[in-house]
Amino acid sequence: MLSHLEVLHLDNNLLTSLPEGISRLAKLKVLTLTNNKLRSYPKELAGMLWVEDLQLRGNPIEGLLLSPKELRLTKLYTNLEEALREPEQVYRLQLNGISNLDRDIKKLTKLQVLYLHNNSLQSLPQEIGALMHLQELNVSSNQLEVLPGEMGALKNLQKLHLGSNKLTRLPEEISELKNLLHLDLGLNSLTALPENIGNLSALKQLTITDNKLQSLPASLGKLQSLEDLIAFNNSLQTLPQSLGGLQGLKNLHLMGNKLQGLPEELTSIKSLQTLDLNSNTLKSLPDNIGKLSGLKDLRLKGNLLEKLPPSIGELGALEKLDLGGNKLQSLPTEIGGLSKLQTLNLSGNSLSGLPSSLGNLSNLQELDLWNNGLSSLPDELGNLKELYTFKLQIDKLSPLQKDKLKQSMLSTKVNLSF
Repeated sequence: MLSHLEVLHLDNNLLTSLPEGISRLAKLKVLTLTNNKLRSYPKELAGMLWVEDLQLRGNPIEGLLLSPKELRLTKLYTNLEEALREPEQVYRLQLNGISNLDRDIKKLTKLQVLYLHNNSLQSLPQEIGALMHLQELNVSSNQLEVLPGEMGALKNLQKLHLGSNKLTRLPEEISELKNLLHLDLGLNSLTALPENIGNLSALKQLTITDNKLQSLPASLGKLQSLEDLIAFNNSLQTLPQSLGGLQGLKNLHLMGNKLQGLPEELTSIKSLQTLDLNSNTLKSLPDNIGKLSGLKDLRLKGNLLEKLPPSIGELGALEKLDLGGNKLQSLPTEIGGLSKLQTLNLSGNSLSGLPSSLGNLSNLQELDLWNNGLSSLPDELGNLKELYTFKLQIDKLSPLQKDKLKQSMLSTKVNLSF
């Protein structure tokens, strides 16, 4: 019958090893071994990949890192004095109302989560580098201007929140955080990133919003695990060609910069799903932008685009296209190839006409043509069977054109009231 066992609780015993045959429990889903005397990670567990919930806290296992799920089950200490009285029990600590971090923090050798956000810290002690088991450090919303190089010793750190401080530079040692997955540097005063930031080989998300960055280091292209690069509201004028090496990138947010163009290499990122370039000074797009075969959301509102490359019609996965507030005078016929497009914003341009190929956008649901110079519309708009939101200033349409538009829209889901 034990072969069908799914839950096994062996907490609060004196176990120095696991019961014989435990690795044969192929149905086991939950195994809790908290507060025992295990001094090393049991070799039997390495092969029990079917166990979904494993809990080992409270054992004297050297170097034990708890899973996020198990960490949430541990006590959250909120008083440093209390934590220092029982350092072996402290996995999570949150301190509020402090302007200095006590150097005795180094005594919490098992600490894995440290929340110091929303305080008045102007610096961190060198001793923070002694927290070798730390997995998450949140020091956002403080007054930090510099960071100690000793932070590079936090080899197990996975999440580092540094947003909303006064940082003007980062220590070179930050590149030594080989297990870092999430790095938030938003809302600081950074003018540059260290060139060796590309050594953060595990990094999945990098947030550098609202800084004073004018360029990005070429080494960013080495971040093969990066999925999200969030860099809006800086002063970026160009992007390094090396960004084309980010073959796992899914979301690239560059809104509110000073970009005038994009490197052709960017179009080689097949994994890219969201590209936000709103509020820049782009005058053109790469001729081969159609190579972004995975792109679903393209945001180009508030630029200086006068025309679109024909290859834009090759974005077969595109669902949202925002071209509002540019200087477009015409659209390429190829735009009708966007077979999955659901939302198209063309407001605030200088369009005097539309290609009949727009009628091929069979999945289009929202079409915004507000604030253009359109005096006529193609009859083919009536082919947009899924269209239900339609914005247009009709003051330049003749009575005949208005009647034709009404007739065309009868086959859509749009209810025209003029």
